[in-house]
Amino acid sequence: MSDPFGGARLDCDIVMKGGITSGVVYPGAAVELAKSYTFRAIGGTSAGAIAAAIVAAAEHRRAGGSSAGFEAVAGLPDRLGATERPDGTGDLKLLRLFQPDRATAGLFDVMMGFMKHGRRGGALRVPLAFPAGPAAGLAVASASLWTRRPRGVALGVGAGAAIGAAGVAAGVARAVGALPGNDFGLCTLGPGSVGKRPALTEWLHEEIQTTAGRAVDGPVLTIADLWGVDPQLTDPAERRAAMIALSRDPEARVVDLQMMTTDLTHGRPWRLPSPYQPDEDRLEQEAGGLLFQPDELARFFPPCVIRHMAAGGEPISARRAALLPDGGAAYRRFPMGPDLPVLVATRMSLSFPGLISAVPLYNIDFAATPPRLERVLFSDGGISSNFPVHFFDAPLPRRPTFGLHLTSFPAGVTPPVGSERQAAAIVPPPPAEGEAPEEPRDIATLPQFFGAIKDAMQNWRDNAQSRQPGFRDRVVHIMLGAGEGGMTLTMNQPKIADLSARGGEAAKVLVARFAAAEGGAGSAWNVHRFVRFRITMAVAEDFMVSFGKAYDGAVADPTMGYEARVRAGTVKPYALTDGQVTVAVRRAEGYAASAPRPEDPRLAKDAPRPPSVLRIVPPT
Repeated sequence: MSDPFGGARLDCDIVMKGGITSGVVYPGAAVELAKSYTFRAIGGTSAGAIAAAIVAAAEHRRAGGSSAGFEAVAGLPDRLGATERPDGTGDLKLLRLFQPDRATAGLFDVMMGFMKHGRRGGALRVPLAFPAGPAAGLAVASASLWTRRPRGVALGVGAGAAIGAAGVAAGVARAVGALPGNDFGLCTLGPGSVGKRPALTEWLHEEIQTTAGRAVDGPVLTIADLWGVDPQLTDPAERRAAMIALSRDPEARVVDLQMMTTDLTHGRPWRLPSPYQPDEDRLEQEAGGLLFQPDELARFFPPCVIRHMAAGGEPISARRAALLPDGGAAYRRFPMGPDLPVLVATRMSLSFPGLISAVPLYNIDFAATPPRLERVLFSDGGISSNFPVHFFDAPLPRRPTFGLHLTSFPAGVTPPVGSERQAAAIVPPPPAEGEAPEEPRDIATLPQFFGAIKDAMQNWRDNAQSRQPGFRDRVVHIMLGAGEGGMTLTMNQPKIADLSARGGEAAKVLVARFAAAEGGAGSAWNVHRFVRFRITMAVAEDFMVSFGKAYDGAVADPTMGYEARVRAGTVKPYALTDGQVTVAVRRAEGYAASAPRPEDPRLAKDAPRPPSVLRIVPPT
């Protein structure tokens, strides 16, 4: 039988949105796209990061000559929908992956009661999860019976109920109070989880390793492996040189996997992995200084992953060690760069607040007086960017970057049932020209109002970006209904199969639009590239107009003109060499001269709307 994944003739990138269990739509989409495309770059956030990691492992294996990884991806929905007993009864694998820690098991049990049995069933789970209160109440009520007085019995039972309620409340309060000590989540999802194992992180480690064609206890798959760094390259200097070269040239990476996490301590997003700086043989300064405690992260990751990170990290400098307890004996350098294991990057992106614990790392704040050690909590990437459609972007794209966007059905619309009907849940990308349709939400109740505020704060950038010309025409929308994805950990097997089929239908829409054999100026891919050309030329034109006005503009003392200050560029800070000064002046003059003259036709006229802007922003 022919290999359905062996004839991919085109390249693409893909970005997958977060959404906890909504990620079950992605295996079907990836499998369908893999029949026509090779995934050169893969990005995701939160649940999208799980799918991104497994798809990257499959593409890594295909690059080595085997399509077996994508066969494993195709079987993922069936594995997630498998029941715990052969007769088809019991919880599904998807639910069993979410296991609490011992200190938070009671709260988790209550949450599961509400999910499985609704409000009444959830309320009944509360006294069972926190039995100390009812036990105390029963003791008081029993003692009252010895009085043999009806009034005493009534008072005793009433007192017992009151003490029981107080005990339950105290138990809930203790459980909630345990959340900070569990890094603000019910589940670390690592080896320390209670219940039916493995929890999600250990399961994901096995999935990543086997999908990549590696033994579970074999060499841990890293970002550098995906990039194409030779695993036999053991000399540290040669390995570093290879990673630096691939950091400078993303196009040379075999598979470029990137994810988003959120640094809550400093209130900013982080893109993983952190690349080497293009002009220095070191990691980026901010990322390269992070530390971890192996014993602490052993609660989060399998032992082989901890051993890999502890053995492979760069040594802690004497300057840092002097500021650490016991000279840093309990700490190791955290590999934020390409040596980062794929599993660790994925788990750092998947830390849904309250449900899944944040990942603790450490940093020395040298800006403080005196320098101090600070604990840095990394939580869900979706907090800062739940749909990083800007990943892998370029002024002029060489291949499409497909976006799989999760949205909701309109009010009153019932999701389709059955794999053959899932195309009805797909909204194709809007045309490249004209206005992109909005996705309005109903705001009639207080929960809807506050939900809209939360969505605007969290997703405004992603929402705006995905509507921009040159982005929106490559984003397909997958609609989900009540009980589908999100926090619904209790989806049944048919529902998981439907959602996976829904992802496959979304991929078929993209393939039909962008992989069509006929070319020409009117084909979707060539139209997309021309739209991006129009946008790039328009924003570059506006940028150069602004640059030229400032560079050549008149100034008053004591302000130096830009050219004069550039010619004095050997003066700190960020001093230039004499050769760089010469080049800087020549290029600046060229940039200023490239701005259109008043009589020239303006390329910004009739450019795609809404207009884009070119600005200097951090690399997130």
